[in-house]
Amino acid sequence: MTGKSMTSRRSFLKSGAVVAAPVAIIATPALAAGMEEDALRSRLARMEDSRAIETLNRRFVHHFNVADRRGLAGLFADGRAPELGQGIAGLVVEEGAQAPEILLTADGNRASATYACRAEVEQVLEGSDTLMQMARLQGNSAHRMHQPGQLKADYVRRPEGWVIERIQLG
Repeated sequence: MTGKSMTSRRSFLKSGAVVAAPVAIIATPALAAGMEEDALRSRLARMEDSRAIETLNRRFVHHFNVADRRGLAGLFADGRAPELGQGIAGLVVEEGAQAPEILLTADGNRASATYACRAEVEQVLEGSDTLMQMARLQGNSAHRMHQPGQLKADYVRRPEGWVIERIQLG
């Protein structure tokens, strides 16, 4: 008997599906692994950026507290040290209060953060009465007090790394 084989589009599609099924089973985990790897790389990059910004902020506080205007200016995008307010003599970032939330933009080139801090405010002793004169003779020229506040900063990524775009004490 001569059996004439009948092929149709339907049988062709069925055989194609049977051949393609193992390839799809193997390719799906590989594709998922690739997507997971991209997500991990993105997460790692954001963590590295957050660490770099935290380090930059610690350097800012250090240079501000030792009154190093030149070192302070080098941390800013415009190359100028900021004026945080009249009589601000020092800053203490509150480490244990609350971890700063560093918000990165989608493209990863800008960020902002708010830090809980205490500002050391120096108020110069004014006046010429006897009490003020006695205080000055004893070496007291100013009264220092600590005020709680927030340090709000905006950052921008440059080819050499992160720099502070704007910072204010609120």
